[in-house]
Amino acid sequence: MRTHSLPALALLSAALAGASSLSAQDVKFGLQAGAAFPSSDLGDLVDNKAGFTVGGFAVFDLKNGHAIRPRLDYAHFQGSQGGAGTIDMDGTSVNVAGNVTVKADTISAGADYLYYFEREIRKGFYVLGGLGVSYNKISVDASGTVSSGGVTVPASLSTSANSTQPYGNVGVGYQFSPNFGLEARFNVTQYKNNNTESRASDWDSAIVAATFRF
Repeated sequence: MRTHSLPALALLSAALAGASSLSAQDVKFGLQAGAAFPSSDLGDLVDNKAGFTVGGFAVFDLKNGHAIRPRLDYAHFQGSQGGAGTIDMDGTSVNVAGNVTVKADTISAGADYLYYFEREIRKGFYVLGGLGVSYNKISVDASGTVSSGGVTVPASLSTSANSTQPYGNVGVGYQFSPNFGLEARFNVTQYKNNNTESRASDWDSAIVAATFRF
């Protein structure tokens, strides 16, 4: 893990340490699931197709509308493209046709600060902001055919790479009941493979998720 992820980890550790002194009734565990909408470079990578996200969390009630929410999330995006073309190889025309499928997966661990305008975490509107660390992975699967001189042969390629980066997010939500809520947030992170890329790619996404507390 690169050293620039350490500030996010330090913030997460401090939040968990501060929340550890709360009583059991001040802690609510829950699950979330929803749609994920890629933007920036991530959107280009997966042809701007929506994905999904699932995760788990714990809400630590700090009273008077303040709360800390550590959470662990998984998000998946997938896009595909097909096409055909001709390339020249030393004077010989080679026809290439096939499909490419790109998958982008993220596993993130972090903590959010939440403020509820009705000064209790059981109901009403709230705003949030958080930091954490995101493990980002790209997987590429390509399959097709290569033709030249009347001969056609199948061809395929599979490869993957990953990157661990800090992330940040902001959002708003509404708690309909003590158990059920709905929120929207915008996540900002990057992908960079130091072995193959000279600059970082922006892996930003908008999330709309339902939350359920036990």
